[in-house]
Amino acid sequence: AKQRVYPGTGFLWSLAMAGGSSAPREDDNLAVEVRRSAFEDLEEKLVWRKNAPLLYDLFALCDLEQTAQSVSWLPDVEDEPTKLAVGLRQKGCQRSKLLVLELTCLVDNESSEEPWKTWSIEDLGAVSGFGLKGMKDQAPLRTAVEFKMPSDANRIAACPTQASLLAVKGCCGNVFLYDCKSPEGSGGSEGSAGCKATLSEEKPVEGYALEWSPSDVHFLSTGGHDGLLSIWDVQAKSKLWSTKAHEGPLNDLCHSANGQQLVTLGEDHATVIWDIRSKSKASGFQVATEQLSVDWNLSESHLLLTGGKDGVLQIWDMRKVHTPFKSLKGHRGEVVQVKWCPSEVTDSGVPNHFLASACAGGQTILWNMSADEPNEDGEAPEVLFIHSGHHGAVNDFGLAPLDDFLFCSVAEDNLQLWQPAAVIMEEDECCESAAKRQRND
Repeated sequence: AKQRVYPGTGFLWSLAMAGGSSAPREDDNLAVEVRRSAFEDLEEKLVWRKNAPLLYDLFALCDLEQTAQSVSWLPDVEDEPTKLAVGLRQKGCQRSKLLVLELTCLVDNESSEEPWKTWSIEDLGAVSGFGLKGMKDQAPLRTAVEFKMPSDANRIAACPTQASLLAVKGCCGNVFLYDCKSPEGSGGSEGSAGCKATLSEEKPVEGYALEWSPSDVHFLSTGGHDGLLSIWDVQAKSKLWSTKAHEGPLNDLCHSANGQQLVTLGEDHATVIWDIRSKSKASGFQVATEQLSVDWNLSESHLLLTGGKDGVLQIWDMRKVHTPFKSLKGHRGEVVQVKWCPSEVTDSGVPNHFLASACAGGQTILWNMSADEPNEDGEAPEVLFIHSGHHGAVNDFGLAPLDDFLFCSVAEDNLQLWQPAAVIMEEDECCESAAKRQRND
């Protein structure tokens, strides 16, 4: 039931070489191989397009004019459309942007020989997909707010308690705060229209580490390539605490569910646990391979998930960190993002152990940590679904907070919204997917 790569390029290759009376000359070998590679790529795309409606309940592809670097779902608000924030890189004379997008769509249950539909959306360009339709004859996606930024958005963090508040870690090293419900801002830096405030180190450096505290609505943690860990009081616009956490870049950070601890990863191969209350290092351990992304399990506080440069995911039991509790292999590039799925507990009260990860090789993988039966296609037993819709490196992805397995992934080529088919997720076929509930204007 997993998504697979479908081999075979015979038909298109025959068309490409039709009319040739002889085999390619030796000095034409390079040109022939280039043509062969192009047709292999084309056929793979055509086969994927044909089979995608069997693999996904919902899929939408948005060809943005600028590369999407980062994405974050906003918390769901009752009687409001689902929203997500996307950071776009500067391209030529087009400045860096922060877009807040709204999903203005319903489930499309109509069956047809050609399920794919296309829309042209102002400010977003061409959108194609299936399994969804716009409300009131609209497109399924629209730009609610657009902010011009002074630098690219390396990472976006939506405040968990104030749904309209966004923190953005810029490639310049500063953190910018935006309120998407009041886009006219004050207190931001020059060239950052709509910015409510800017948090800046004495010597700002680029970085990606950024997360709100789950226990204090005003606290925000940041880290950069100088190895510095800082905790800020956003309301007071001041730094509460700062320390040199790593020798070299601080790659990522994450809070425990109660907000009392914080974990950081560094290029120095160190994983460090910090006690926020005492403002001190609580514990730490070294790993063989540099880890790039981390997430703390919300329901089982002793489980930590990391993704490394070697393409391997490591699940750590913090009670015994001398060796990983489990290693997951399946990516074809360094892991750039890892997340435990939001729906951490099933109806029976048992943790479901679903997690997701994305890599520079273009894949986003959904895993079931509890699975142990071998896969017929040779993948690791824990691999539940492989999304290979991108043809460039995945930069970031996010999971909708309430909708089961509704993803948004951004890559060098485009932005994609997608949800694996319910039959693949072994859900009851009589139950409508949560992500396909109607959304109000």
